[in-house]
Amino acid sequence: MFLTILIAALAACGLFLIIWTLMDALSYPIPRKNTVFIVRLEGDASKVQQTISACFRLREHRGYGETLIFTDGGIDTEAQLAAELMLRNHPEAVLCAPNQAADFIR
Repeated sequence: MFLTILIAALAACGLFLIIWTLMDALSYPIPRKNTVFIVRLEGDASKVQQTISACFRLREHRGYGETLIFTDGGIDTEAQLAAELMLRNHPEAVLCAPNQAADFIR
């Protein structure tokens, strides 16, 4: 009896995850070319690294942002250095001041 309930619960969870995955895939827009993804960075170095990594994952797996522009929203020097090191090998990504973002879009 317990095994039957356990199998039914696992099957329900599996069905829920399949539906969730399909809805997730269908709800995102189709990526377009010439798109710019602007992200405001704030916090310490670890938070900045997590944000940049998440943006790179979105760009690689979802196609968001052909160009990534990260704006400095009050990060400290250690976080700025970490961001510059992460962006060093990515010419399509740049770190700038918020008022310079419009210059990089053109």
